[in-house]
Amino acid sequence: MKNPKPINTTRTLYLTCPYCGFKDNDAYELPFVGLDDTINTECKSCEMEYQAERIVYVRYSTLKLNKKPLA
Repeated sequence: MKNPKPINTTRTLYLTCPYCGFKDNDAYELPFVGLDDTINTECKSCEMEYQAERIVYVRYSTLKLNKKPLA
């Protein structure tokens, strides 16, 4: 029997179960504390418990207001 296709669970857009590959698009509802955090959670599909890590990247954008300087 062939090995099943590996499940990508590293830095994914959605929380992905490492057992069955289920992609949870409601991960924002999980009880993470702070921006970057690690918790144990249960898969909504296969009900296996696994560790989930939230990694947050911050980026900024700016726009000109076309006004004179304040000084």
